[in-house]
Amino acid sequence: MYYMEGVDEFTRDSIKRSFERNFEKTVVGTEIVDFPEDGLTEYEMNGVRYKINLKPEKELIIHFAEETDGEGGIHQSSMSLPLGEYEGHCYIATAAKVSD
Repeated sequence: MYYMEGVDEFTRDSIKRSFERNFEKTVVGTEIVDFPEDGLTEYEMNGVRYKINLKPEKELIIHFAEETDGEGGIHQSSMSLPLGEYEGHCYIATAAKVSD
């Protein structure tokens, strides 16, 4: 499912927590769209640079059921995951450390 080449332990743990937190919610729909031209492919956090470990070709968008925010507001949340290909298989691309 996730392509984990070059992914450090911190990022692996973060993915696991995100997955567990998001999938306690009810999934109401999914879609696969082209990866946006201005889509995020690299970033810096705490002085460390990360880059997606596969060339993103598509994006998986997962829509969750509406939730209340505790103040009477209702919103529908979603998450977007970049998809890339490796050896003929589709994977969720993951951020891998580029520099310290």
